[in-house]
Amino acid sequence: MNTIDRVKLFTRLNATYGAQLAIGVVMFLAFRYCYKVYSHRFLKTWSLSWISFATCMLGMLFINLSIYYQRTIPSQTSLSLLSQIGGFLQVYFLMMGTWELINQRRLPQVPRRYLMAAVCAVATISVLVAMEGKELAYTRYALRYGLRTFLLGTAYSLAGYLVWTHQRFGHGFGQKLLSISFALFGMVQFTYVSIIILNIYGAQFSVPTYFGVVDLFVISLNGLSMVLWLLEEERAKLNKSNHELNSLLCRTSHDLRAPVASVLGLANVARLEVKDNQSLEYINKIEARTQKLDSVIKDIMLFAQNTKSELKFEKVDFNKLVDELRDGN
Repeated sequence: MNTIDRVKLFTRLNATYGAQLAIGVVMFLAFRYCYKVYSHRFLKTWSLSWISFATCMLGMLFINLSIYYQRTIPSQTSLSLLSQIGGFLQVYFLMMGTWELINQRRLPQVPRRYLMAAVCAVATISVLVAMEGKELAYTRYALRYGLRTFLLGTAYSLAGYLVWTHQRFGHGFGQKLLSISFALFGMVQFTYVSIIILNIYGAQFSVPTYFGVVDLFVISLNGLSMVLWLLEEERAKLNKSNHELNSLLCRTSHDLRAPVASVLGLANVARLEVKDNQSLEYINKIEARTQKLDSVIKDIMLFAQNTKSELKFEKVDFNKLVDELRDGN
């Protein structure tokens, strides 16, 4: 590879890794904010998957810089370890957040810690074994990149399937887009796995240049679909709560009007039987206050009925309206 091609490749990889790093940080902050607003545990876990993704991209960015400037192998080993652990933790937090979303509870603390320790251990071992076999370039290639992309493809494909089929998820546009984006991300990762396998068997197949743009598009779609699905779910919950509140208002209003009507009836009967002015004054005050209460209940019933009815929009011809008012005068 000549110097110009080497500089172009270095620049393209840096731009891709830097953009993906920025997307990961932005999505981490967005999901952290959503977690504080909605208090759903899975949002916090998904935010950790995004910061893990950003960590992976940070490691890849510095690995590219290290290779370009020909830094020492221990430096590359540390960066590879950082990138590998970030990629493995991305898979872990994605699946853990999906599990929390479906089951509406957290996994107990002890299993979570053991699972995370196992994930980090596997990531570390894969890097160390790859570095020990540095004379076998394809072994390092498969362990450092092939294993991570295979796990990412499997995890995202499984998450996409669960989002599409599980009854816990609503079946709106956000749900479909989320499932499709997960599946697309999984397909991209499996494409990388296929390229790695072909290269191991001597195909010498290079990753197409446009794959960096594909990566950015799929990752952006992934984050956007997560946010859209979340807003869609919260809107459905809000509509359900409003419907239940309106039903409660209607039932409560009907229940309150019955005793109010009884009080008004008894006040009318008492007025016929009581003769002294002092007692009639008390009865009139009771009747006036009760009628005011009845008016408030009627307003509540009217409000509840209006919320159920749909708005009907009609065009108004102001010229015709003015002519009719003039003719009426």
